[in-house]
Amino acid sequence: MNNEGHVSVIIPARNEEANIENAVRSVAAQQGVREIIVADDQSIDRTSEILERLKTEIPALEVLHIKALPSGWIGKNHALAAAAELATGEWLLLTDADTQHFSGSLQALLERAEREHVDLLSVSPRQEMITAWERALIPMV
Repeated sequence: MNNEGHVSVIIPARNEEANIENAVRSVAAQQGVREIIVADDQSIDRTSEILERLKTEIPALEVLHIKALPSGWIGKNHALAAAAELATGEWLLLTDADTQHFSGSLQALLERAEREHVDLLSVSPRQEMITAWERALIPMV
C-alpha cells in the first residue's frame, strides 16, 4: 500500500519546549506524511522559537499560532479543531507533543486501518513511565 502524502499530522502544543522537537522529527520521518500541523497554543516558553527553526529544516511543518481561547472551548480541543480545519490529508493523525513515533509506526497503522476497513483507529502506544506514581496509574488509564 502506498500512502505517501495521505496523512495530516496534528500536534497541539502548549509550553512543550522539552518535547516538541523530538515529536516533530519523529513524525516527519514517517512514510505517508503530507503535512505536520502544530497548533502552538499560546506557549510562553521556547516552543514557538523551536518550531520556527524546525520549519527551515522540515518543509511539511506548518505552525498555527493560537492567540486566544474562544468562549466555550477547552484549550487542547480548540487547538486540535483549529488545526484540523487546515488539514488536507485523507487521514488525520492526532498526537501529543510529548510523544515519539517509532520508525514505520504510521505505515503499520495505515495498513491496519485498511485491513480492518475502519475510518477511526485509536491506539495507546508504549509509554515511558519513570516515577512510581506513573507506573501505578498509567496502566489503568
